[in-house]
Amino acid sequence: MTTANIQSLKGLGIIRKADAAAKAQNAVMVVISGKWVMQMLQSRRTRRHLAQLSDHLLADIGLTEEQRQAELLKPFWKIQGLGR
Repeated sequence: MTTANIQSLKGLGIIRKADAAAKAQNAVMVVISGKWVMQMLQSRRTRRHLAQLSDHLLADIGLTEEQRQAELLKPFWKIQGLGR
């Protein structure tokens, strides 16, 4: 992380600690957390769409009802998709 990136994040109010190393660590954690949240939301949207598929469309994408149910039963924070 460059000094310019740290200053940019400081300007946005993301970083408040005085130590540059701590600032960089905070920025990395914010980016990782943001990425995880985005993946979690995408996974939730995908599962919601999966729940709405007709049997015909489910067969078209090569999934069984059992595979659909297994995916839908996963907790919302599980971001891995089918087959992972």
